[in-house]
Amino acid sequence: MTEKKKVALCIGAGDGIGAGFVRRFAAGGYTTVIGRREPEKSAGLIGEIEAAGGAAQAFSVDARLEESVAELFQTVEQDIGPVETCLYNAGANYQNNVEDITPEMFEKVWRLGC
Repeated sequence: MTEKKKVALCIGAGDGIGAGFVRRFAAGGYTTVIGRREPEKSAGLIGEIEAAGGAAQAFSVDARLEESVAELFQTVEQDIGPVETCLYNAGANYQNNVEDITPEMFEKVWRLGC
């Protein structure tokens, strides 16, 4: 087993706030972990972090499901190290008038935010 490192976890690291969080903590010596539904979308950010001498990994997570988030934390803390800092930055990117939202979409957005 490798030496445990200080870990910064970002759930929902898109191109804005989440990516900025990952860059900043990687520059500060943290191993950064990105949790998102499609972790392959983080390849460019991971490459940027690694090119600058930092460490980053991405994992799949569905932030609407408690079990998925718990599994992510367990995997990260077991395989990488204890999570010292976490940013929950998941967003649905759903824009519509309140009159037009379906009950199903309301629940998806609510679960993601709560």
